[in-house]
Amino acid sequence: MSADGCGDPDGCRVPDPDDVDLRRLPSVILSARTPLRRGHKSRYRAQEAVPARPDLPPVTQMSRFAPVRGQAHVYVARREIAALLESAFHSLVPDSPRIHWPQLVHWSLSHVTLRHDVRLIDLRDPVLTALGLDRDQLVATDPAHYPCTRRWAERLAGRHIGGKPTVGLLWHSRQAEIHAEQGVRPLLADVLVGEQAEVAVLWPTTRQHLLTAEGTPTPLLTGRGLALVQDLANLLGAPPPLNGPANH
Repeated sequence: MSADGCGDPDGCRVPDPDDVDLRRLPSVILSARTPLRRGHKSRYRAQEAVPARPDLPPVTQMSRFAPVRGQAHVYVARREIAALLESAFHSLVPDSPRIHWPQLVHWSLSHVTLRHDVRLIDLRDPVLTALGLDRDQLVATDPAHYPCTRRWAERLAGRHIGGKPTVGLLWHSRQAEIHAEQGVRPLLADVLVGEQAEVAVLWPTTRQHLLTAEGTPTPLLTGRGLALVQDLANLLGAPPPLNGPANH
């Protein structure tokens, strides 16, 4: 499948969701009070979803499974690094990992917990294997194929499994896998494996409040947030800002 805006239509491996037996998809429950991390634009509160919009943004503003027209969304992860790699740094690619430092002034990192149990569609590695899908066909594509993977989000949002409604997707982070597999940065490989690499997108309804904020958001260009970003840039081999982050 090659959706409108696909950056590599001739090499696109993302299947059309209508060509996959979606009835075989299982669900998984994340329990209330599960601690999670969230990278988010600072204009949103930690527990606040990115509001629904009636149209689609430019391709460069799409992420893997968002936005879905008319549907609010939130990305969360088990670990801080995974949360950043799937939000503020979701467009990083391993051959040329570049951080857009000036843009980080708009981002924060927050600790959140689930207010109640949530049921998510399971797209983790064993499920993909059972469906006959490779990771690079859906959850490990590069950003050029986000218009195509976002089509899956449209197809799966609000889906019932076993007669029970779901509120999102759970998978293993593309960024975690790619950068861990480089083999030259063992620290990153150590912290982003298995459950620690899990990432989810939640699609709450207007009446749902899925998250509780724990503490205050951490800006990414000051204090601990900046130290974390600098460590991450070093681990990924991304160049530092030309004039120092304090000047941005």
